[in-house]
Amino acid sequence: MSKLFEKVHIRGMELPNRLVMPPMVTDFGNEDGTVSQAMIDYYARRAKGGVGLIQVEATSVDSMHLLSRYQLRIDSDTYIPTLKALTQAIHKNGAKASIQIHHPGRQEPSSVSQTQPVAPSAVALPVPGYDTPRELTTEEIAGLVDRFAAAATRAREAGFDSVELHGAHSYLICQFLSPLSNRREDEYGRDTYGRSRFARECITAVRDKVGADFPICLRISGQEFVEGGLTLEDTTIIARLAEEAGADFISVSAGNGMARQWSTQSVLSPKGCLVPLAQEIKDAITIPVMVAGRINDPGLAEEILDKGQADLIAVGRGLLSDPDLPVKTREGRSNEIRRCIACLTCSYYRSRGGLVCLINPEVGMDGKTEDRADVSRKVLVVGAGPAGLEAARVAAQRGHQVTLWEEAPHVSGRWAWLQRKAITERLQGLKALGVTAETGRDCSAKAIAAARADSVLVTPRLRPVLEDGISGTGVVLADALLEGLTKAGQRVAVLGGGNTGLEAAFFLSNRGHQVMVLEPGPTLGKGLEDRLTPQIQDRLKPKGTRFHTDARPVSYDGKHLTFAIGAGQETAEVDTVVVALGYEEDGSLTAELKGRGVEVQSLPACSQPFLAHPASVEGIAAARRI
Repeated sequence: MSKLFEKVHIRGMELPNRLVMPPMVTDFGNEDGTVSQAMIDYYARRAKGGVGLIQVEATSVDSMHLLSRYQLRIDSDTYIPTLKALTQAIHKNGAKASIQIHHPGRQEPSSVSQTQPVAPSAVALPVPGYDTPRELTTEEIAGLVDRFAAAATRAREAGFDSVELHGAHSYLICQFLSPLSNRREDEYGRDTYGRSRFARECITAVRDKVGADFPICLRISGQEFVEGGLTLEDTTIIARLAEEAGADFISVSAGNGMARQWSTQSVLSPKGCLVPLAQEIKDAITIPVMVAGRINDPGLAEEILDKGQADLIAVGRGLLSDPDLPVKTREGRSNEIRRCIACLTCSYYRSRGGLVCLINPEVGMDGKTEDRADVSRKVLVVGAGPAGLEAARVAAQRGHQVTLWEEAPHVSGRWAWLQRKAITERLQGLKALGVTAETGRDCSAKAIAAARADSVLVTPRLRPVLEDGISGTGVVLADALLEGLTKAGQRVAVLGGGNTGLEAAFFLSNRGHQVMVLEPGPTLGKGLEDRLTPQIQDRLKPKGTRFHTDARPVSYDGKHLTFAIGAGQETAEVDTVVVALGYEEDGSLTAELKGRGVEVQSLPACSQPFLAHPASVEGIAAARRI
């Protein structure tokens, strides 16, 4: 990995390598806009893992207009002390520190608004939850330029080594750049040069304030991927103008508030999907270019650098799942990296209370070390799903003697097909802690009681939800299909359009089956992050996959499936019915163990992938109670 770990000089900053952690909003900040200890621990942990530069998340230059209630702020000297504590922690652990300064513009959620949003033009973001903004006057624009410059000055005073202006993803600077949101006819609009004026003035004003040796980065959406939005031709011009204005490097992302699948890519997006954009922009300028977009494979990162497609590699979610990705790569241990699976659990839960990771449940608890238990106990964990795996890990770290039982022939129950590699890595970690993991075990109350453990943690069994009249030959469970335990005929009806049903439909359609999805509720995609459902539909509709909502099966005779839809009924010839209607918990095992006098705690079962993270957290909490 010779290129990846070269030192890089950008104006007055020397980076130890070319790996950068780009800004990702965590909502770990305090409600008053200051840095919390949890946030310091989170960034310090990533710095310790060997990344060259950490770009701290979007930080507000105007506390009257916020992205969330927990957004960091830098619009007053009040915020410098805790920001300084953050830079000190990052530096202490070996990385350089940058901070992204930000204004939401029209993309200010109405749920956190203190006043009407402002924007270059009075054009609302056509997405629910956002209000129509007020058009900024030229005097107000000048005031915002001053705000960005003052924020950069505070960043330098707080010890940051660089500053990034957020000009991507439909936020204020991007709103000026994009013809979608900038309809002005004055000097701040009309054409690409005019629309770039605000960004150029911010860069120039920042340079005047921070001096000649302080690097400035501009993040841009290389393409917005929305009709009428920024094109690659536009952004190559914008990048050249930014360089002329004094920017020292360009960070290339993509998408906007209407095309979020390009700003945070799912597993449906190919790795390195933004590299072509970065290469075109790099060919147009002389300053370094950084690229993001599902680059969590060190081999791919090295290839991008070797080909000269970019100068810096942004690894965001890959450092959530494994903060030690850089050091493992440098030491030749890439096979040990816990790789991001692009499941978007981080996005799903960040908007609901704070950043998390399905692969790494310790995100947000980075400074927590497990206390040793006063007495080492014999602990039996029954059920090797997400909760059971984490309970076993934490119990072992606390000094207990831990055995993990799983009734099925494989670990992690229903979600083995979703994250096989991650499960293998967790098992290796458990083995290193001395945990004995046994699959195919008799997990009856009698067998558990006979084990004579001091403490038992049990995951309830899950029973699949079935439809009356839908059984017999040709009816299979989605999980059995996805795990390769059964097969489907050519014509398939999937009952349930939630996340498991859509996964089954995706699996089958891509193998040439004729598929229709019947969802009994009004909407598809329960259990999926918002942007995934339309992506799946867009992929499958050209393959002939049909989707029906408010559709319930009535009967199936092994060849004909009758289902109710709207006010009537339809019948289709179907070789296989795949059932993906969810699961119900069976808590009888826990009740029986309590009746036998066994000390038992019930762990949460994981009936949907989006529940894997909260289940893991509950497993950790249960182990800490022992």
